[in-house]
Amino acid sequence: MNPTKFRQLIATVLLWSQITPSVLAAIPSLPQTLTPSTNTASSRLTPPPLAADRQQSMSLSSSQLGLLGPLNARIDYSSLTGTYVTGEFLKKINDKMGVNLIGEYGAKQYRLNGTFGWLLNAKTFLKITAEQFAQKLPFVFTTGNTEQKIKQNAVGANLNHHLEFANLSLGAYVAQADSKRLASTTFISNGSNCHGFEAGLTCIDERNIAGGKSSGANLGMGALINPATYLEGKVYYDAVHYRTIFTAHSDRDRDGLGAGIYAQRLLAANLKLQAGIEARKIYNTYDVALYWKPTWGKFSETEWSIHAQHVKSMNPTPDNTSVGVQVSFYADKLIYNTPHYSLSHALPVVDGIASWIRQPAVKMNQVLAIAEEYVHLADTKINAISPSFGPLAGGNTVTIFGTNFPLNSMVRFGNNIATIVAMTTSSITVTVPAGNELGGVSVSITTPENKTTQLDNAYLYTNGAVPIVTGSTPSLGPTIGGIRITLTGANFVPGATTVIIGGIVIPPSDVTVTTNDNTFARSIIATSPVSLSFIAPPHPKGTVVVSVATPAGSSRTFSSRFTYVPPPTIESILPNSGALAGGTVVTLIGDDFIANRTSVKIGDIVIPPSSVQVISPTQLSFVTPAQSAGDVKITVLTPGGVSDNTSETSFIYTNNAPTVGVLNPNTGPSSGGLTVNLTGSNFVPGNTSITMGNVLIPASVVQVTSANSLSFDPPPRAPGKVPLFVTTPVGNSGLVADGYTYVASPAVGTLTPAEVNSQGGTVVTLSGSGFVIGGTQVLVDGVMVNAADVTVNSADSLSFIAPSHAAGNVAVSVSTAGGVSGNVSGGLTYVNAPVLTNLTPNSGPVAGGTQVTVNGSNFVAGNTRVTFGDVVVDASAVTVVSANQLTLQTPAQAAGTVAVKVSTYGISSNTISNGFTYQDPLSVTAINPSTGPATGGTTVTITGTNFIENDTTVLVGMLPATTVTVNSSTSLTFVTPAQLPGSFSVTVSNTDGSSVVVQDGFNYTPTYVTADSITPASGATQGGDVVSITGSNFVAQNTSVHIGNITIPSAEVNVQSTTLLTFTTPAYTAGQVDVYVTTPSGNSNLIVGGFTYNGSPTATGLSPATGPVAGGTVVTVSGSNFVAGNTSVSIDGQQVAATVNSPNSLSFTTPATQTAGSKTVTVTTAGGSAVVAGGFTYVAAPTATGLSPTSGSTAGGTEVSVSGSNFVVGNTIVNIGGTQVTATVNSTTNLSFITPAETAGNKTVTVSTLGGTSAAIAGGYTYLAPSLASCSAALPSLGGIQLVTCLGVNLTLFRTTYIKASGSAACSTFPTQSIVPSINILGQVIITAINIPSSLVRGLVGCQIELCSNSSCSVLGGVAGPVIVTA
Repeated sequence: MNPTKFRQLIATVLLWSQITPSVLAAIPSLPQTLTPSTNTASSRLTPPPLAADRQQSMSLSSSQLGLLGPLNARIDYSSLTGTYVTGEFLKKINDKMGVNLIGEYGAKQYRLNGTFGWLLNAKTFLKITAEQFAQKLPFVFTTGNTEQKIKQNAVGANLNHHLEFANLSLGAYVAQADSKRLASTTFISNGSNCHGFEAGLTCIDERNIAGGKSSGANLGMGALINPATYLEGKVYYDAVHYRTIFTAHSDRDRDGLGAGIYAQRLLAANLKLQAGIEARKIYNTYDVALYWKPTWGKFSETEWSIHAQHVKSMNPTPDNTSVGVQVSFYADKLIYNTPHYSLSHALPVVDGIASWIRQPAVKMNQVLAIAEEYVHLADTKINAISPSFGPLAGGNTVTIFGTNFPLNSMVRFGNNIATIVAMTTSSITVTVPAGNELGGVSVSITTPENKTTQLDNAYLYTNGAVPIVTGSTPSLGPTIGGIRITLTGANFVPGATTVIIGGIVIPPSDVTVTTNDNTFARSIIATSPVSLSFIAPPHPKGTVVVSVATPAGSSRTFSSRFTYVPPPTIESILPNSGALAGGTVVTLIGDDFIANRTSVKIGDIVIPPSSVQVISPTQLSFVTPAQSAGDVKITVLTPGGVSDNTSETSFIYTNNAPTVGVLNPNTGPSSGGLTVNLTGSNFVPGNTSITMGNVLIPASVVQVTSANSLSFDPPPRAPGKVPLFVTTPVGNSGLVADGYTYVASPAVGTLTPAEVNSQGGTVVTLSGSGFVIGGTQVLVDGVMVNAADVTVNSADSLSFIAPSHAAGNVAVSVSTAGGVSGNVSGGLTYVNAPVLTNLTPNSGPVAGGTQVTVNGSNFVAGNTRVTFGDVVVDASAVTVVSANQLTLQTPAQAAGTVAVKVSTYGISSNTISNGFTYQDPLSVTAINPSTGPATGGTTVTITGTNFIENDTTVLVGMLPATTVTVNSSTSLTFVTPAQLPGSFSVTVSNTDGSSVVVQDGFNYTPTYVTADSITPASGATQGGDVVSITGSNFVAQNTSVHIGNITIPSAEVNVQSTTLLTFTTPAYTAGQVDVYVTTPSGNSNLIVGGFTYNGSPTATGLSPATGPVAGGTVVTVSGSNFVAGNTSVSIDGQQVAATVNSPNSLSFTTPATQTAGSKTVTVTTAGGSAVVAGGFTYVAAPTATGLSPTSGSTAGGTEVSVSGSNFVVGNTIVNIGGTQVTATVNSTTNLSFITPAETAGNKTVTVSTLGGTSAAIAGGYTYLAPSLASCSAALPSLGGIQLVTCLGVNLTLFRTTYIKASGSAACSTFPTQSIVPSINILGQVIITAINIPSSLVRGLVGCQIELCSNSSCSVLGGVAGPVIVTA
């Protein structure tokens, strides 16, 4: 227990006990009367009885809750496990029993606690509690911390007995926390975190959380010290044992005695304080709680309390401090029938059972668990040894490679210790010790932890003899390898002998070394005969070299060598059938047959190599043995392996004659070559022939697919039916029913018609020969025509309906059983039906002869006719220009509209019903008026016949009239074009080629053109300005303009009326030029100097080029070609007024803008525009928001930092109290400056840039003047040196550099002199005054002194004093 806290608690309790009842009575909530209980065994304070209405109110609450006991709710915050909530329910079972259930839940802790209480008699009470409690606790390990939730179960009992003067309690409990084995982690040692092993080694941290098992007992006694104070003390015995797994016991195991003291104090009738301290072996606990019962309304049915607890851990887990608030709902008035507290050491009676069991017999405050770990090196591992052999005498150097080798390890070769030369965590270099005998030994490493890692047969002691090979068995084998080869010889080293065969290395692990008696012997390495064996690896066909190598060297190449042989193959068997009795000589064709080493297996009978004649590696023969009927497999066996069994390697034993069945097909062309299939039985592959008529088809060309099926190609033969039968070695079959019929091949002649519609449906007749009724097919472009559309009229003629097909020429042929004919000469031409789109022109005279162009598609040269009404224009009179156009002359017809259509190959196009209109002849009877001005524009009416709307045109002379309007077939009007004065013919024409010319049909009278004014009268030398000329008698489309020596043609002049025209000026050199206008009537008057060409302006610079965003900056632009009255300036697109000072200079005033930055400046004149390079830069006004520091010495020299915005490097000034100082701009938002000397007081501070001046900084800057309060000094030394100490105000800001004395003649003899003061943070100045005159025996003591910042001691520089120096 903490002694200090214990003493504090005892003092508090004693203080409470001294509070007098009069003090308690002064608390407003305390009841007016407190009467002692009539129970002589109790010193309980008893309140007055409840009023009837009060009891009724509490009964209503019970009904609403449906409970017989109080329900408590609580929320706590724990420094260890965070926030958790608690619910508590108390219930009285009967007058002697009750239960209390507690549940806690939070993210890092939960508790389930249940207590059963039993009143054994009037003086004895028993409580039994069971609990499960879990906390998520932090645990510390070498490899890092972790949080784990650990569960702890506990049971406890408490027995209370009432004595006359006190209450006696006896309790016991047992609790056990779960253990949890955590996953091991690996880490790299840093030299100190792995038992001191060197850095770089891999270590393992095996982790465990050991749950504690605790048990204990307690004995306590409580008594009422006074009516308001209850005090209880307990003695505890606790024992804790942790269930560790890495050690038998934990140094955290503990047991022993402890003590606790608990107190309750009534602060008022409805206010109670409770506190307790426990100092135990399991943990120390400090508790305090304050309980309050409201006395108004429904709140009187509740109890409110606040709690605080501190648990001092005896484990490495942290201490825990928690605070919480609880509210208790009193649902049972029989349990809590008073809103006031009372204290007693007596046992509870019937109405107090639930109250007494609120405190469980056991309620653990901490889960007892500790972190346990076992840190050790990870296992060492030997990966390789190089070299892995050496002499028996040792002494050679070997390096062992692996992982996790610690220093101070021991290396053994067999049982002999090696000398370590050098080592790292992954390699050890040693000197090999002498061996005991030849052969392999294990190599082991023993670490300082006495752990040994061993690699068996890792090192070989040798005698140095080169291996010798004397023989090999067998000498050949299959290319797939897999056979065991044995070599005999000497000096083979077990575990260190390598075989090289054909360049392939067989490692020692795959080589077996044996002695003569076939027992494994590592020690026999001398010249005694030994052998080795290995499995031959796969290798391509051929003879290869075999050699042996040991650490002593390589053998000479073995002279017999080894031959790889591939497995044999069978390509054909001749013959492939024979008699059951055998005796058939069979020849096999294949590859890789070996003389005297090849056997043949036929069925289940093996023919030995002695009975097999190998003629060559690709051919052998043998005689078949007797077998029963059927197919048998033939297999060839050699040292290279076994041949594959396929259907081609079968041999048929048979004794039955063949039979024949169905022939398919049974007809074919007389040219032969058609493959025919024949069914039957007993066909013999390779030994079955066919006879057709008198022609033999040999067995070599007959394909026997099975004993019941074969195929062959009939030879050529004249048309007709022929018999056939089959022959095998056993005999002949009967004749095939109906035999085979040869049919003559068909031939084709001509097609009528040879051209058909691509849409199909045309009936075509084909001549030829060999056509078969019901057996003839027609192929068009390779596609068979539907049989229902083919009609065979005779053997020489057939007809068919042409199927649809894309346009073009296609092949046509005929197919019968006799074969397929050739293609019809010229083929069949598919053509698309013509399409008629339009005719141009679509009218003409009734006499015909109008040249018409017809547009459409699918026109065919030499085979296209055109029909007008019922008159057909023959193809010979039609010119086909292309597939989409043709021309012709119309035939004569009566006046009116007729239909038009086109046809090709007799196939008609669509019909245009109003295709062509036949018209009467064109005529002119009158022109009115027949005169008009040469400027044109006269509206003229022509009367006559056959005028056509949108077709009739009018020429006046050679110029087309404008606005020709056909009013009817007998009247039209037009507007005359401009012409020179005189008479001109009038020509009226229709598009059909008809026309009428009226000589001198219209007379032009002369007019005169004038040019009055030009607007604008100036423009750019590069041209492009639109200029207007006013005048008279301008002629549309026939008026040109002359400017300078350039003529603008009429096509580029826009005559808007006879008095106004416009044109675009061409490029010209600067200066004035003359202008005039020309029309057909002549030239206008000359406008002298009528238009001025201005040069393009240039703008080369601005002064100034920057200014504030507020505008108002007068800017001068330098350049050239500025024009007074015709020059404008824009800045960022905004027009501003400009004053032209000279052709090379102008000025303007900048407008205000919203945004800072560079803005484009453009100068514009009639001659063009120019942009000033770099533009004008608007600068935002600065802002100044703060100073640091905000005060300093009047002597100045303080560096002040200003924060704000828009500060400009090299162009920012600070004004402080009217004095401008240069600022150092650190960034756009920060600057600094040095304060000048100034009088004391607050000074305004502003910042100025090109963008303007900021507002004054709030609070400004305060100059602080120093002042002296006192100075004292000791007497001077013999050397005239005196130490003066001064105190005052603002001395730490004041740079004291001079001291001045006055006040008496003697004092005045002290010269004003430079000093080096020392100023501390308390404002104390320590001055060393020197050169004190000898007349000043006491030095400056008694003198008035001033401290100055300059030699003149001016006020502006700062002066402190005067004060009289005291001793």
